[in-house]
Amino acid sequence: MISALELLLTAPVEQSVRLKIAYSAIVDGDWDQAAFSLNHAARETGGDWSTNCRELANFCTRHIGQEGNQ
Repeated sequence: MISALELLLTAPVEQSVRLKIAYSAIVDGDWDQAAFSLNHAARETGGDWSTNCRELANFCTRHIGQEGNQ
């Protein structure tokens, strides 16, 4: 799995805002928002980048509801 920063830096232009939102959400511990943004970005694109988005979204989903998360 690649990092959120790597995804942001390699995002297609049309997904850059969505990835900035996801990155900020991860930094803030808002796993639900991060997963939402990543899943939508993955649906709108294809290829390896999309697969990496889905992997990171799944990681974020696993953290929803854990202690200390919003």
